[in-house]
Amino acid sequence: MLYLLRSAAALAAAALACAAGHAQPRHAPENQLKAALIYNFALFTAWPAGVLPEGEALTLCVLKNTEVTEALSQLEQKAVAGHVLRLKLIADNETWQSCKLAYLEEDEHARLAQLRKKLEGLSVLTISDRPAAVNEGIMIGISMENNRFVFDINANAAHLARLSISSKLLRLARKVVQ
Repeated sequence: MLYLLRSAAALAAAALACAAGHAQPRHAPENQLKAALIYNFALFTAWPAGVLPEGEALTLCVLKNTEVTEALSQLEQKAVAGHVLRLKLIADNETWQSCKLAYLEEDEHARLAQLRKKLEGLSVLTISDRPAAVNEGIMIGISMENNRFVFDINANAAHLARLSISSKLLRLARKVVQ
């Protein structure tokens, strides 16, 4: 399974590199790999019945436009369990009701308490590039270790949001918080 996840991430990253063209930021491969990981997290997560009706887009919400957001935009319209992935830039005063995934960059964690309040009671998979965020209620924290991406999972936070993270993904995590 580790081989399959790595292969899927590598394929997604390669596809992103081809689609992005020649004028790429210096950290493009890193951002594309983060985007591929986020896509794979969605593939290995199940939302409760009724939360994601047939034909509805799987909406990934972000707070601002960044290089990672640009890489994520290359994945729009990709299929995830019969749903197309859609990226949405969300304003501070907007509701998160349509979001099924939320990605926070490290510098956005000052607003974490406010965000958690807005997400309360919603089935939204929260992902951050700050690994310690799993100790603060974020479900998946991505980080670099020995020039490789690793991730931690807060299984309890996912359970409280009524999300089911695949046991395969849980086994691949560096750390699982219960």
